[in-house]
Amino acid sequence: MKPAYASAHHRRYRSYDYDRGAVVFATVVTEPRRRLFGRVVEGRMALSALGERVAAALQSQRTEGVALHEWVVMPDHAHFLLHLKPGQREPLRALGSFVGGFKSYTTRLYWEMAHEEARTTEGARPGLSAGAGRNPGRTPPVVCAIADTLWQAGYHDWLCISRRFIESCRAYIAYNPLKYELQHNRPEALRIREPIDSPLLADGEYWKGVGATNLLDPQARLLAVRISRRVDTAAAIAAAVARILRGVDAGFIPVCGFVSPGERALRDALIALPGARFIQVEVEAMPVDYRPASPLLPALQEGRLLLLGRPEATDLFDRAACLALNASILALARRSAGGMGCYARLGPNGLIWHSEGQS
Repeated sequence: MKPAYASAHHRRYRSYDYDRGAVVFATVVTEPRRRLFGRVVEGRMALSALGERVAAALQSQRTEGVALHEWVVMPDHAHFLLHLKPGQREPLRALGSFVGGFKSYTTRLYWEMAHEEARTTEGARPGLSAGAGRNPGRTPPVVCAIADTLWQAGYHDWLCISRRFIESCRAYIAYNPLKYELQHNRPEALRIREPIDSPLLADGEYWKGVGATNLLDPQARLLAVRISRRVDTAAAIAAAVARILRGVDAGFIPVCGFVSPGERALRDALIALPGARFIQVEVEAMPVDYRPASPLLPALQEGRLLLLGRPEATDLFDRAACLALNASILALARRSAGGMGCYARLGPNGLIWHSEGQS
């Protein structure tokens, strides 16, 4: 039987036993989305005085059975990754205590700073009178127009159900300032362009794209990449990635679905390599509210990545769908100037490479 404390606020996790420990991704938001904690400059967070104190308070918050890992304070919200240690009697109460304690303490800090600011200025903002809000007779803080509270009620929390989910949350936190920069200051970088018009795309095919559509220049040298799932040892993956990167040095632009472990390792290497250009063909459909994965944001910001997708895709990505995707990628590469494909698989004596044609 599930304990009573988990039945109301945490209904979406009824089937999980938090007593065995958990990793939780939590978000708290200012009321009403006031940008009090600073601003994003060139993809990095520049904290205000209040933002610095909120960040310090988050790092110093202590609750038995709860450990803070990655975190970020943004202009109007904060994200943090928490570990609920196993063996606790009421782990969700501990989670609520951590978040509640942080919010209460930072709200007091906010009021102290606001009233100190009010004392050093001549009165409150125009249109506000002493005694506004729930504190009659007190001068309202001048840092914002609504002074009743700092945070919205409650918090949002997600159970990280797998190691991959945890890594995704860590990446989300790490790249959140850059994501904010692109969404608010450079929205063009994330805009979906459709349909894409390029002679490299087959007639009658409808494609969407986000990012550097100039990579579909007919004179580009595209390299369709396939790395078999059986290439799964660290040494074999490293050798495959190194060979593709030599092609990048020679001027080729890799095009791939980045599905297999070797292909994902290649994508990580391309993201990290300054100036490396590449095209990712999405496996799933690209919806109207499509948002690129967090680790791809630096390459998008630098104009060296194109994300290609279709309005619709197969619901089941089985072997047939994978082969169809690879065929589509190869056909795209072959239409470019000097474009070709390469396929790496593991043989009895190591990696075997197949050339898949040249235009």
